[in-house]
Amino acid sequence: MKTCVAILIAGLLAGTASAVYAQTVSPGVSVKGDGRWEMFCRIIARSDSKQILLDRSHSAYSDPRLTLGECKYRAAPESELAISVIESEDCPFSGASAENCAMTVSAGKSGSFKFRAKRH
Repeated sequence: MKTCVAILIAGLLAGTASAVYAQTVSPGVSVKGDGRWEMFCRIIARSDSKQILLDRSHSAYSDPRLTLGECKYRAAPESELAISVIESEDCPFSGASAENCAMTVSAGKSGSFKFRAKRH
């Protein structure tokens, strides 16, 4: 009986740990839009630097080690582009909060932004 109780408790603790881990959100960026849009980002994850391309086939990037990001975007000529930054220290978009860090780009427009990931 003691063995059954111990197994049950271990299972409950493992489930709780998994639920806490699943709620952790990694910093990153996501983009939504129609047409031929693209966003090119230079990402620094701790001491590693890499370049990523986001487009309709790959519209989000996140990394728990992300510290800095610098992105250039171009909306499709026929549709708007919605860009979100997740877990940013200070939202780079005018008028948006760090908790709801997003902006909508008009069709055909381009630009750039930089962000720093929250430190946990």
